[in-house]
Amino acid sequence: MNVRPQGIIESQLVKSKLNVMEMEGKELYSVFQPIYSFSNQACIGAEALVRGRSEKTGFQVSVNECLRVPNELTNAEFSQRLNTLHLRNWQTSKIPNSWLFLNLDFQGGDEPK
Repeated sequence: MNVRPQGIIESQLVKSKLNVMEMEGKELYSVFQPIYSFSNQACIGAEALVRGRSEKTGFQVSVNECLRVPNELTNAEFSQRLNTLHLRNWQTSKIPNSWLFLNLDFQGGDEPK
């Protein structure tokens, strides 16, 4: 796995240089879905989501493909790496005084594959 800066990616909040995670022929990257508070009538933060593209074709891959845990990692290790990627990208592009919502574990358990 290799984490490196990527060119400009359009996120739903801002344009900025984001990091990508290269894994099994894919480049995984963060996008941020705004979270709105009806009581505050404002955007209070964003949910971090993973997206990816094929290194071979450059086309986007499905979310299920992005979330496929590599054989050499446990579910917990993969989830931790994705959230580390999201945290690094959020530090670069966050809106001041806002929250980041993370999915801590999308499958549960930490049994090796």
